Amino acid sequence: SNLVPVKTPVDRLEEAELDAKSTQPPIRARAMVTLRLLVREEINSDAQHTDLKARGPLVVDITCSSRSKRTNTEERNEWMNRILYLAVGSLADSESYVYLAAIQTIVALVDMDPEFVLPRMAVMIRDGSISSSSGYQELVLNQR
Repeated sequence: SNLVPVKTPVDRLEEAELDAKSTQPPIRARAMVTLRLLVREEINSDAQHTDLKARGPLVVDITCSSRSKRTNTEERNEWMNRILYLAVGSLADSESYVYLAAIQTIVALVDMDPEFVLPRMAVMIRDGSISSSSGYQELVLNQR
């Protein structure tokens, strides 16, 4: 009876939020990898429920995408915002393996829902800041 409790996606997200604030670069990189895996798991879950392949086309027209038929709940939007906030924050990390993991996380988010993520990224780049329930941050040049 040495059963280890399975962590929910929310538990994993909260753990990644703590890890992203670590002073240790490997822990910060682990946070980004955890977030990317969460997003990829969500993509695979969506694919199973909608009979889509886990990897869609390389280029998606977001104005007429079949993905746009999917309705996002407030909870899911908040989840994506929190992950985007953490990943964008990690783009300013001085360690290449942390910011490269953050880029992969952002790519996974765009793969999951380009209609939701890309407009937010455009506003973020235009305004030079990003906010979510996790906080607010001004972006430095290498985050833009």
